[in-house]
Amino acid sequence: MSSNSLEKGLAFAYRILARRARTEKQMRDALLHRQFTGEVVEKVVAELKNKGYLNDRQFTRDYIDFRLRGKPYGPLWLRASLLRLGVEREIIEEELQTVFTGDKETELAQLFLAQIKSTVNSREKAFRRLRSRGFSVSTAQKVLENIDELK
Repeated sequence: MSSNSLEKGLAFAYRILARRARTEKQMRDALLHRQFTGEVVEKVVAELKNKGYLNDRQFTRDYIDFRLRGKPYGPLWLRASLLRLGVEREIIEEELQTVFTGDKETELAQLFLAQIKSTVNSREKAFRRLRSRGFSVSTAQKVLENIDELK
């Protein structure tokens, strides 16, 4: 491995990190896609981790915060999304536990139901929409028990 290929790998990594944060898996995939050798990929990832530019735990916190600011999502959707991005299950579970304390899932489900209430005409459809947004069966049922009628 030449120092030139390591420099090119780092330069590429910094360019893509300048656009948005990445997980370790996303960075590895991007470098491999650009045909860098496995040795270069691992050295680049190690250097970025040492400098604090790659941090899956911080990425997970920021991702959950960003998603919950825009639209209400349940923990099941967030977990699946983060797993697809390559974050380790242990990190995901720990971060979801810090966010989804008390009745947070119920609050988010109620907020989502308020947003979609005018577009659904049955409890079954509302239930499916809640489930597809990542809310648990028990939370979806609990939220739907507390509404009088749809539409």
